Order: sequence, then C-alpha cells, then structure tokens
Amino acid sequence: MTSIEQKLERLEKKLAFYRLIQIPAMALVIIFVVLSFRPDPAQDVVRAKEFQVVNANGKVSASFTSDDNGAGFIRLYDNAGNNLVSILRSNGGTGAIALKDDLGNFTWRVSYAEGGGGFMGLYNDLGKEIVTLTNTDIGSGFFSVNDKAELPLFKITYATESKSGWVGIYNASGKNVVKLTTDNKGLGSVSVFDNYEQKRAVLGTSTSGDGILSIYNSIQNRVCALGADANGLGRLTVYSSSGAVHSSFP
Repeated sequence: MTSIEQKLERLEKKLAFYRLIQIPAMALVIIFVVLSFRPDPAQDVVRAKEFQVVNANGKVSASFTSDDNGAGFIRLYDNAGNNLVSILRSNGGTGAIALKDDLGNFTWRVSYAEGGGGFMGLYNDLGKEIVTLTNTDIGSGFFSVNDKAELPLFKITYATESKSGWVGIYNASGKNVVKLTTDNKGLGSVSVFDNYEQKRAVLGTSTSGDGILSIYNSIQNRVCALGADANGLGRLTVYSSSGAVHSSFP
C-alpha cells in the first residue's frame, strides 16, 4: 500500500469518527437552546430582607421589611416620600395600624392599650388626639372626646362604685362639671360640680324612692333639699352650714 493510500485510509477513519459524534453533539446543542428559552417555574417562596415598590420616578412608594425586633413592617409613601400608612407590631406585641398626613402627624391609629385590649385614636390637623376609644383597666369600654389641646370634653365609661354606666361633661379647663350615673341602689343620678370638681348639686332619688334635689355649700355640706315627705307631699328642708337640719317647709 502506497503512502497516498495510507493517508486516504486514515482520512476516511477520521471522517467516520466525526460523523459518529456529530449527531449526539447536535442533539445536545438543540436541547441546551430549548432549555435556555424555557421560562423559569414559579418559586414557592421568595426571600429577601426588604422589598420595595417604586413609582415611575424611581421613588419608593411601598416598603415591606422587618423592624428592629424582627417583626413585619409595611410602609406606604406618597410621591414626595412622606410615610402615610404604617402596619407594624406594637410595643405590646399586637398588631398596629397608623395613618399620617404629609407632615408626619397622626390622623388615625389602631393599636394596643396599656394593660391589655385595643385602642383607637382620631387626631386633628395638629396631631392632637381628639377622639379616644379603648377599654378600662377592668375590661369595660371607654370613649372620650377631647378639644384641640387634648383636654377632655365628654367621656363615657364604667362607674366602679355603682357598677353602672358613667357619663362626664368637662369645661374648657378639663374639669368634670357634670356627671350622669347611678347611685349605689342603681337609681339615676345627676351631679353638678364647680371648677374645682367640688360637688354643688345632686338630682337623684331619696331613701323613700321619691325624687330629690340637694344643694351643697363650698365645704361639701348639704344646705338645702327639695323632695317629698312621708305622705308624698312636697317639702323643702334647709340645713346649717355644717349639715344639721335647720328648718323644713311645710
């Protein structure tokens, strides 16, 4: 066999080998290309320390992260970057929602009341709490309306002594000047107080079950009582400054 024939034989063997690996190689390339263009399957869980949603100007409009204690924290912003809504964990370990204006003042807040229970507050444009809805330390309801300086104007709650409802009206100094509740027998009572919250008059029920109006002096002694006698007839009783009976009419 000549050298030329030997070279041709070697070339034919190489070509046969190339043809042998050509088909599997092309198959691998096709599989790789197809898999490269397949969409990734949806992930069951996406984890990150913070997710941010940005607006068309690239400013953050929402943030999903955690606070310093590791609890979830959601904040929503306006187009100027002011935090308007926050959903977070309260200091008492419960959920809390806070709404704010563009100056950072509260407008509405739902949170945890100290001692347990819930709390809701409404605020004016100065960030002052003007309406409060919560519970008392014994688990009863409490509602308060305040003026622009957060001084109380009107309260509704529970009277611990009579175990009944209690309504209080307050003056401009935040002093309780009118009280509506019940006495220790469960009968209605209206009390009027001065600017120092000292009792001045009480409209209620006497021991005999009749209506009675009592007037008090500056040292809290009753000096006049208008009610009924044992026969159900009207009677006015006048007392001394120390509270002793002075005279009665008729």
